[in-house]
Amino acid sequence: MEVFEGILEEVGLDFPVSIDSFCEVAGVDCDIVTVLEYILGSIRQALLKCSSTDIDDCEVVPGSVLDVQPVVPDDESDPYVVITKPGTDELVISTVPKMPAATFNAEVKGLSGSNYEIGYAWNAVLYYRGTGKKSQTLVTNREVMEKDEDGNTVTKTVTKKTRYWVPERHDFVERIPTVGTVPGLPGTSVLNNNWVIPWGDVLQGGSLTVQVTATISSGGTQIAKVSNQQVYPITGSNPSLAQMKGIIGNSDLKLAVAWAESSHMQFNGLQYVGTGLPRYGEPDGWGLMQIDNIPGLTKTVEHFWNWRVNLKTGSDYLGDLYDNALAYFKFHYVPPTEGVPGSGWSWNPANSETDGAVETRIWNDAFSRYNTGDPMYSPNGNGGERHCKYEKDHEETIDGKLIDPYMNPTGCGYADKIRALMAEKPWNQTGR
Repeated sequence: MEVFEGILEEVGLDFPVSIDSFCEVAGVDCDIVTVLEYILGSIRQALLKCSSTDIDDCEVVPGSVLDVQPVVPDDESDPYVVITKPGTDELVISTVPKMPAATFNAEVKGLSGSNYEIGYAWNAVLYYRGTGKKSQTLVTNREVMEKDEDGNTVTKTVTKKTRYWVPERHDFVERIPTVGTVPGLPGTSVLNNNWVIPWGDVLQGGSLTVQVTATISSGGTQIAKVSNQQVYPITGSNPSLAQMKGIIGNSDLKLAVAWAESSHMQFNGLQYVGTGLPRYGEPDGWGLMQIDNIPGLTKTVEHFWNWRVNLKTGSDYLGDLYDNALAYFKFHYVPPTEGVPGSGWSWNPANSETDGAVETRIWNDAFSRYNTGDPMYSPNGNGGERHCKYEKDHEETIDGKLIDPYMNPTGCGYADKIRALMAEKPWNQTGR
């Protein structure tokens, strides 16, 4: 149970049952793997500070985001304010991309007579949370007793590494800037009850909370101040093929990678997210190019909501990986020295500009790096390379199976997939 307690302490959690009695209550053995499997759902709930096992139910606006709560009257004989939005309730970011035009209207009800002056203060908060996951490793040491070669009992320290997953939250909050103030909130006090949201440089979807505060006066004397708020979803639109080509050109290679990653969709996620929200893929990939853990990159709101930024980021990263693969090959694979058997390979990556076969190898290696983080080709002790097929002669054989510690089957399979997509070009059949 020390391992389990260590995990909870590391992520700052108090599990709802006593650690001492956990195994007895759960009816499981106190093996760390069994325990972690058993409490996976519960630890997710605790991490999200949510009582539901459905992660979608936990994607709510934190209370700290909204500074003022609506004032609801005891009955309709008291004045109250309502918000209406003319036209459709759908607010959709265009494929440009551009934020939707949004005009809101407020009306005070519950007043008798007509001798009132009403000023309206508007405010809006736009909030989005994308939840992926990241891995962490807990290192534990324990002492065990064993016999040495002389038969003496000795103490040995055994180190064990346990990998587990925790949510990776991406929270983005925009307070829509306006003129004037309302206590605690930016806003604009006007006699007009209509408000067109000034988006400015904002480009983000999610939950738009629109709030209005109506100050009611009569004869210059304030008699009431009432507030209300409504929440509206803002979703995104996927680009057309022509728009994508405007960013990456008519490159079947890059179009194939984008198709393999997302089927050319920045939005409409497969799981954990709803229609029109950024597309997600495990562990923490987002959008057209499934931007995940690119070294040195901190994901911003644009990677989630601006398909142009997402596509260019992935495209540029793919180009960087090609350069890395080429430099790697130049370092490890050099032309053979004449008369010295086994001194090097017979092809030279420096000639990739004119040698299509070599360039294909380098791109395949870049594909593998993009998908797995590891190269496809890698020098081994026999001066060979990491292969996709079990067809080399120098590997050891165990029970008739070839064992190659330098294999990268996932990267190889991804490269094969990209090559197949480049030949099929399924994006030409979507009609987008």
